[in-house]
Amino acid sequence: MKVHVFSRSLYLVVGIGWVAATLVSACGGSSDNGVDSGGTSDASMNDGIGSGDDGPTTDGGGDGSGSSSGGGDSGDTSTTQTVTPNASNLTLYEGMVAALDGTGTTANPPGTIAFAWTVVSAPLGSAIVTASLQNANTAQPSFTTDAVGVYTLQMTATVGTTMATKTVTVTAVAAPVFYVYWDATNGTNYQVIGTDGTGQSTLTCNYANTATVAADASFEAVSSALHGMDWWEAPPGTPSRFAYMNTSGGHAGLWAGLSTSTCATPPTLRDSHAGMWWDTNCGKYSCYDAPPAFSQPVFSPDGNRIAYVKQYGDAGSDYTFATIGFDGTNAHSVATGPTEFDAGTNPNSSPTRPRWQDNTDIGWIEYTGNTGWQIRVAPDANGSSPVTFMTCDVGVAPRPTQFDFVAGGAVLVSAQTVQPDGALGSADLLVLKPNSSNGNACELVRNLTLGSASSAKAYDFSLSPDKKTVAYLNDPSGGDTAVTLYVAAVDGTTSPMPVPGAPTNTHGAIVGVYEQNTNVGPRWVAGGSKLTWGNPTAAGNAVAVIQANAGDAAGTVTVLAQSTATSVVSAVGNGLPGCSMGFAAGGSLAAGVSSIGGFAALLIRRRRRRS
Repeated sequence: MKVHVFSRSLYLVVGIGWVAATLVSACGGSSDNGVDSGGTSDASMNDGIGSGDDGPTTDGGGDGSGSSSGGGDSGDTSTTQTVTPNASNLTLYEGMVAALDGTGTTANPPGTIAFAWTVVSAPLGSAIVTASLQNANTAQPSFTTDAVGVYTLQMTATVGTTMATKTVTVTAVAAPVFYVYWDATNGTNYQVIGTDGTGQSTLTCNYANTATVAADASFEAVSSALHGMDWWEAPPGTPSRFAYMNTSGGHAGLWAGLSTSTCATPPTLRDSHAGMWWDTNCGKYSCYDAPPAFSQPVFSPDGNRIAYVKQYGDAGSDYTFATIGFDGTNAHSVATGPTEFDAGTNPNSSPTRPRWQDNTDIGWIEYTGNTGWQIRVAPDANGSSPVTFMTCDVGVAPRPTQFDFVAGGAVLVSAQTVQPDGALGSADLLVLKPNSSNGNACELVRNLTLGSASSAKAYDFSLSPDKKTVAYLNDPSGGDTAVTLYVAAVDGTTSPMPVPGAPTNTHGAIVGVYEQNTNVGPRWVAGGSKLTWGNPTAAGNAVAVIQANAGDAAGTVTVLAQSTATSVVSAVGNGLPGCSMGFAAGGSLAAGVSSIGGFAALLIRRRRRRS
């Protein structure tokens, strides 16, 4: 009887132990009652009773004869390997490098993950295939997009014999290119087109002047292009922004709009001078000798603010450097220039384009008498107190026609060099830096272009988004007959070179309706992967685009817009101070700085003379 009771107790104890062991095994753990990681036990799990003595056994028990047959499925505690792929879709501008990233892929248990990427499909016209991928067997492959559309790729992640895949898409869109368009019916307006040649549309419909005659086409279009407009490239998939100067109806103003603007949803007036309206007292647009004017708009790096020049009174006097939000808020009169901006050497000279040092400070050039110039910097606020960033004597670098801030507290300027006999030499791109121990006097860090002839010109430059590379127009003879698009490293590590595939303009300064200064406007677009510029052809001026990171391989030039017998197009320049480049080989600088005394003022004076 006692034995009987004991046997029942033993069945109960062993049964409970079996349930516990099974639960632990199911959760991937191990048992304390003899179940090992292989799912076997020294104690019999078939009937719960060892075949040895009649005492209870949990460790194989008795005299060692209580062996187990392995415990079956209930003892299997192995963990199933899993791989969870992770990679995001991308949207970027066509021409940019698609940098894929699968580093978020995980494995459980952790293990070494092998990657393999393949191209499933590419847009029409693309040459991208799996062999085009760089580092295709890593977590972070890349390729350069070569057509607008959707690229579909598959990422395969493997750990041991466990494999998982994920489909990733790369959407490449065309970057917008803004330019100036004129015809006799609509006057001067701004248009936009994609880098693939699609999506052409007119952005401004409030600039029409049907009284404009063919002789003025170049004047208006090129003046607008040189220093009357700027644009900011937005992240791919969102509208870019542009700002321009307008004299519609005699109304001088700063206008701002989007790459999606239309006549139905036009740009918006942000700042204006009421004095530009028709004045009945004198029967013309303004009774001033030179009415108020605007020029030189430039966007802040983040695209949220616009700096520009406001001019009051006579040309060449009373300049104010102003800023305003793209949305029209927080208008600031930052600082006022000298009474005569160029200190009297040329009263009709207009200022160079101001530049943003960062998102909160702007800088500009002031002339100091007949022998020098300086860069002044001030915070973006009303009535700021400017400080002198750098002073320069013409003996180091004559007055520049353009400048911008670069890394290391330096600036890049386009200015003529001085020859040993004191005469002006080639116009080069110079990197200058203030010497803090010498009153912030400028020092020449390097001459990037080193013109081979005294009449050579390197001008209308544009810095890449990271400000490490500069694109510019190179005229080795100064005669506008061999102008080529060039690039150079700002730090001087690579020599200047022509952009592969970019043609040399042998058509010179086209006259007539395509009159002069057609060589303007290198601009970095598509995230810095392409360059657009004015490319004169035998048929007239054109706006073209080319891949900028083509290496040594010649890129393909795409003509986006072309002048015709009845129309003019012009690329947008980078803020040259006027129709003249301001270069005068072999002469004095004062005699060579002839430029426009305010874009809007000159347009109105020109039109007034026709009335």
